[in-house]
Amino acid sequence: MTRLSDKSLASLPRKKGKFKLFDKSLITLQDRNGKLNLFALMLPVFLQCIVNNMLGSINTAILSNYDSTIITAMNASNRIITTTLYFCILGSAGLSIILAHALGRDDKEVINNISMTAIVCNVVLGVVVCLISLALQEPLLSMMNLTGEIMANAKIYFSLRQIAVLISVVSSCFSAMLSAYGKVTSSVIIGIGTCVLSALVMWAFVYTPLGSFLPMIYNCAINSIFVTAVGLIAYGVVIFKNKIKIGRKFKFTYVKRLFRIGVPSSITGLSYAMSTLLTTSIISMLDVTYINVKVYCDTIFGFVSYLGYSFATAGGIKAGRLVGAGEYDKTKRLYRQNFTIVLMANFTFALIVFLFREPLYMIFDRNPSHLALILPIFLLDIVVELGRGTNHANQFMLNSVGDVTYCTVVSIISCWVNAVFLSYLFAIVCGWGLVGCWIAFIVDEWTRGILYIIRWHSGKWEHKTV
Repeated sequence: MTRLSDKSLASLPRKKGKFKLFDKSLITLQDRNGKLNLFALMLPVFLQCIVNNMLGSINTAILSNYDSTIITAMNASNRIITTTLYFCILGSAGLSIILAHALGRDDKEVINNISMTAIVCNVVLGVVVCLISLALQEPLLSMMNLTGEIMANAKIYFSLRQIAVLISVVSSCFSAMLSAYGKVTSSVIIGIGTCVLSALVMWAFVYTPLGSFLPMIYNCAINSIFVTAVGLIAYGVVIFKNKIKIGRKFKFTYVKRLFRIGVPSSITGLSYAMSTLLTTSIISMLDVTYINVKVYCDTIFGFVSYLGYSFATAGGIKAGRLVGAGEYDKTKRLYRQNFTIVLMANFTFALIVFLFREPLYMIFDRNPSHLALILPIFLLDIVVELGRGTNHANQFMLNSVGDVTYCTVVSIISCWVNAVFLSYLFAIVCGWGLVGCWIAFIVDEWTRGILYIIRWHSGKWEHKTV
């Protein structure tokens, strides 16, 4: 990719005037590969996040009326599966960024061949990771302090879910392709559809004779496999309908490029997932039932950051195309716009959730001892969400323009020093319990967010190549 010299960058026109929250020139971008509208990109992602979380909450609520031990087994297993999944998607993690840049500069060679290489990489890594996970399932699940019936159920669910993991590695490539092309709506419809299907199947397993043929833990795993397979088929149909080229050749020359972007991106997610896994393990040291408390709180808090996350995602997609086309001034103006919007959205929703904390939490859990914990947690989460918004707005922009290594280093250090070490220090050593964990989460989110701001304003991202 041809880069502008420092002198050329300095000579680019700079628009003067007051900052506008919604800059009309940035809302819709038009290039040879189509239009990218801020709201058209943001709204589907937002709706998908909301619907996914609502339906996930419905699944949890359905199972909580059936058997809470199954929920604990699934939550513990899913924490580990989410962590191992990052090893499987190194190909797709870099695909969306590289493809977006290629579309911005109309590089036909990359556009036509990068996707197949990413799919092959994901499938090979997926097989290896799933086999290792099966071999190490007992020590991995033991990290969550599971015993007895909960451990037995967790082993069954964990083993069967590896099939869904193998299917999802291909789906992640298809989703990355649609994202790069700006076809976010199609991807969101698939996500919402599969979640609705999952909720309907789970309801059938719990409340109809359909669930009587196998133990419920098997039904939960089968449901996951089924909806993941349906999602893959739907993605394939959309890719074919939009005539998006996957390619037929695996090219080693693209593997290095995919991994140069994908490895840091995946390591960032992996580090965060592993830190979440360990903080969950720390919470289980307080009381194993606190795992569910954290999951319930995370489910509710997920709604807080969804609007901001959606704007950050839309901004990242547009930034990749802008940088690919050499539009650095517009990229900087887009950054200022998105950062402001994300912070406003996160604060507003965090305050609303805090005000209605008890009725929201009681949807999942009415345990009096657990209800006594939520006031300080929900109050502290307002500060967490402001830090998370700062983190999302800056990290997504840096990743989209190719500055992924810096984000990876910052994320790894912050996750392990702040989220993990401080969680143990505050929750266990200092005896602050769940409140101590949330204080550690505040330090983690704000540390990353502030360091990303410094990096963006340093301007070093302008000299990165993809």
